[in-house]
Order: sequence, then structure tokens, then C-alpha cells
Amino acid sequence: MKKWLARTAVCASVAIAIGCGGGGGEVTRDFFLRFTNNVVDLPGGVDVFMDQEPFALGLGYGASTPTYQNLTTEKDLHFFDLYRAGTQNLVDAWAEIPRADQSHHLVAIGAASPGPQQPAARILAVNVNRIRPTGTNARLLVVNAFVREPGKATPKVDLLRSGKIEPEIAELEFAKAGEFLLAAGTYDFEVRIAGLQSGTLFTKTGVTIEAGKIYFVLIRGLEGAAGVFAPDIQFIEEPPL
Repeated sequence: MKKWLARTAVCASVAIAIGCGGGGGEVTRDFFLRFTNNVVDLPGGVDVFMDQEPFALGLGYGASTPTYQNLTTEKDLHFFDLYRAGTQNLVDAWAEIPRADQSHHLVAIGAASPGPQQPAARILAVNVNRIRPTGTNARLLVVNAFVREPGKATPKVDLLRSGKIEPEIAELEFAKAGEFLLAAGTYDFEVRIAGLQSGTLFTKTGVTIEAGKIYFVLIRGLEGAAGVFAPDIQFIEEPPL
């Protein structure tokens, strides 16, 4: 019943735009999709199903599907269900609308069992520009998936890097994305509460950025956690088209 209700709610949210539950669409699309798990309180990982078929099983924290899958399709809609690994305990459901020649990186973020003021786990779809950047630049697409400890609201954050005083990304809300180009080199990165020079949350040092690369960057982790769920900045290299 829980799965049916979640599916119905997701379907209703897109019904006005495209309809729901009917036949296939009119145009075949080349549509590319990848999935990453960053739910901060599921040490056993997640199972991901697409249209009720396994898409990624036992996907651990920080793990991604190996590359983008080309979902050449005439469907107007793909349904994704996110479960606690090895169970039928639904965490979230998502209706993905295929877009011609687009690449969507789906990322599961938040907490499956959220405490006060913590964001509940959800699937976030991020459109990735996979055209290789020119010259000495790399492209960084940054997502805020950081969760504070219970009782503290997850803030907007600034992302700073060595060699520059102003943030590369400023006031990034939870579950939002920002993008910038960065010259090749080795950098230290800092995540701050937005607008506070003394609001450092955590840092990551000695990150090598290569020219012509595309990076999906996740500001992630659980405040105060140790080990795998500790606050971190994850860099996932995206394959260019």
C-alpha cells in the first residue's frame, strides 16, 4: 500500500504536464541516466528499481552506477523506487521524464530516518552538461547534500577554493545545484555556512582537477559523524559525450 500511495503521489505531480499511466510517447529519445546513493543513515545501502525492474542493487553510500545508461525509449515517464537494501521498505519514489539528448544524474540524499529539522531522504535529478570543456578548464557541477545533526536546520552553504577569496558557489541550498569552470590544478576546498567567514563546516585538501574533465561534486555527509558518513566533498568524474 505504501508503495502504491507513493507511486500515485509522484504520478499526480506530473500528470498535468504529460499525463500518466497511458501508452508510450510519440518520439524515440536518446536519454542518459546514472544513479548515486548519498543517504546518510543507511549503512546497508539502497536498492534502486526502475519501472519495477532492478536498476542498482546494494548500492552503498557514495557508490554510483558505473556510467550513464542510454535509455533509448518512447516512454513519457520512468518510475524509480528507492528501498532500504534487501527490504521492501520504500524510502522514496521518483517519476523521471526522459528529455532528448539529456543526461540526468539521479542522487539519493537526506536521511531515511530523519531527526528534528533533518531533511528526509529523496531522489534528486540533476541535469549534467557532458560536453567536454575547452582549453585548460574543467567543469564542476556542485550539489548540496550535507545534513546537519538532529535539531539543526541544514543551512545554505558557500564553496570556496584555495587561491580565491570569494566563493565559487554561494548560498547553495540543500538539494540544489550550481556549476562553475575551474582551471586545471591542485586545490583545497572549504564548505562554509553561507555568508559566514567563521562558519567553516569542513574542508577537503589536495584535490587535483584535470583539464577537459567534468566533475559531479557532492557536498555530503552527516554533521558529527565519523567513518563513511563523515562530512566530505565527493568528486565523481563524468564521462563526456
